[in-house]
Amino acid sequence: MKISLKKSWNIIAEEYQKKFFPKNFKYDYLDLNLLGNVRDKKILDLGCGGGQNSILLAKKSAKVTGVDFSEKQINLARELAKKQNVKVNFIIKNIKDLSNFSNNEFDIVMSDYTLQYVKNLDKMFSEVNRIIKKNGIFLFCFDHPMQIGKWFSIPEFFDLYVIENYFKRRKLYWKWKFKSGKVSASFYRFHRTIQDIFDLLIKNKFVVERLIEPEPIKKEEIEIKGYEYRKCKKIPFTIVFKARKK
Repeated sequence: MKISLKKSWNIIAEEYQKKFFPKNFKYDYLDLNLLGNVRDKKILDLGCGGGQNSILLAKKSAKVTGVDFSEKQINLARELAKKQNVKVNFIIKNIKDLSNFSNNEFDIVMSDYTLQYVKNLDKMFSEVNRIIKKNGIFLFCFDHPMQIGKWFSIPEFFDLYVIENYFKRRKLYWKWKFKSGKVSASFYRFHRTIQDIFDLLIKNKFVVERLIEPEPIKKEEIEIKGYEYRKCKKIPFTIVFKARKK
């Protein structure tokens, strides 16, 4: 099955932003407070999408560059930054190639649900290490590796979650459909174990400072993301890594 992730994101960009960021842009699990004071910090947002995290950091006086290969997403990000009256350097570029960035250029590199689409995570982490300053922060999140199972439910009685083979590293495929019925696109991401991610960070000379499995407990999050999301209160939905370059 041949899928162009770039094409797929361009197809769903507008509907995706409407669904997940309908009123403001504060619904997410990549806790930016983990970065501390970002004033005058130089930050790279890998796979910035609609620019929400980049804009929030720019509002805190950070110097932010947002990178994404989807032209539609970057256009939406630029429009949002203009509405919010902040300056962010948004670039249309595949994050697999960071060769245009200098060694030790950034204080912080972050990525929100993007690195799970990267096949060669070892190379990706190596490049992040190259462009980040010593003691710089690397903050990112994935769909939790436990999210490879299926729910079986009998209303008002029980929800049963059956996990597939956790140790089988593989591509996971799905189709994103929206209620309008007019927009859909195929996607894939790479399933890895938590140990895989942890070991690659250590190999590429990062120290893991925090590993967080946030609980989806906010009422508005459940309303936005629906019943399937509500059931995920019972298992981890997201995993967040905060690492620092040695």
